[in-house]
Amino acid sequence: MVGRLIGDQVIGLFAPRFAGDHHAEVALEAASDLLLATGHEPGSVPWIKIGVGVHTGDVYVGAVGSKDGVNEIAVLGTGANLAARLSSEAADGEVLVSPAAVQAAGLPKGAGRPRSVKLKGIKGAVTVRVFRSASPLEKVRQPTRPRVK
Repeated sequence: MVGRLIGDQVIGLFAPRFAGDHHAEVALEAASDLLLATGHEPGSVPWIKIGVGVHTGDVYVGAVGSKDGVNEIAVLGTGANLAARLSSEAADGEVLVSPAAVQAAGLPKGAGRPRSVKLKGIKGAVTVRVFRSASPLEKVRQPTRPRVK
């Protein structure tokens, strides 16, 4: 579910209720698909520059509106802030994956390249795993279920 469009950012929500128990894997699949769709694969020239952040954590989700109806869905909390900060930190063609998302998705130990990042509003540095293109994400996935289409 697309939660919100903010300037040049898009927030995708992969809640267990909607995405299933493998929500972290589904989020990584979406990150991989987004890179592929924008031309970020070996030997290609991307047609748009994007960086992606993936985090798994608790958030508060609610409808914001007036008596006339819902205007938008709001996503609040540390989990949402961390995901947004990772996205802002990611360079073109990068997917930055938080430790919580690495664990929840069951990525193999040592998958991706470690990077220590300092994120606005987050105390201390966060060591994320960095993937430079969609292909490595596909290689490290250990599917426990059929790929979502």
